[in-house]
Amino acid sequence: MAICMNCMGRGHVECPECDGKGRRWPESMSHGVLKDLNSDCYECRGSGRVPCEECDGTGYVDD
Repeated sequence: MAICMNCMGRGHVECPECDGKGRRWPESMSHGVLKDLNSDCYECRGSGRVPCEECDGTGYVDD
């Protein structure tokens, strides 16, 4: 087994939906009103990280 180079052995990567911030952008409604301010990102559930797809979150890949 070798360390996954995609996540550098951490088993997770920055969430692509929120750029690792854990929050999503507010959604606008009609008349310029914003809703869901400071809502957690639906992809990472607010952590800013998602499991690495290359190693399935283990941090290691087969040689």
